[in-house]
Amino acid sequence: MVVIVDLEKTFIFVLMMDHSRRNLSQISYTLEDLHGYIDNMPEFVCLVFNPNIKAYVPHAKQWIKNKAFEHLRQQVVLRK
Repeated sequence: MVVIVDLEKTFIFVLMMDHSRRNLSQISYTLEDLHGYIDNMPEFVCLVFNPNIKAYVPHAKQWIKNKAFEHLRQQVVLRK
């Protein structure tokens, strides 16, 4: 899950840089914005170690987007 958290931090950093150029005091984004950020990357994969085969297995953009959604959903649940 560390990769997903780092992805979200990078995405938020990019948003902050963009918003600071426009002198905005608040940042908001949707899941679609995060998906667009991922989709705009020319090549984007996540390698996950599988102990059963003792190798890293590549996962594509859709898998990463699904994991990001799961992570964000868990964050919302924890805040309630």
